[in-house]
Amino acid sequence: MTKVRALVLERQHELALREIDLPLETGPGQVKIRIHTVGVCGSDVHYYTHGKIGPFVVNAPMVLGHEAAGTVVEVGAGVTHLKVGDRVCMEPGIPD
Repeated sequence: MTKVRALVLERQHELALREIDLPLETGPGQVKIRIHTVGVCGSDVHYYTHGKIGPFVVNAPMVLGHEAAGTVVEVGAGVTHLKVGDRVCMEPGIPD
């Protein structure tokens, strides 16, 4: 495992800068990205101040900063729309 630094919301009003494990393997259909920049947006602030957004309650430590930009460093099997070296930005959400 590779260690990375992450801002973790431990619980409402409690943040910690932690080193967390990042899996080394990139699986089929996955892309590994070296993150260069992460934004802290209103939803991150809301999770911090209220411990939830609507029905999504922070019940376990949660890494904040979901709007990110970086460079693709590895692509998994079956990935055809991105290649190593591509610059990307993302806003991952939680699917229904």
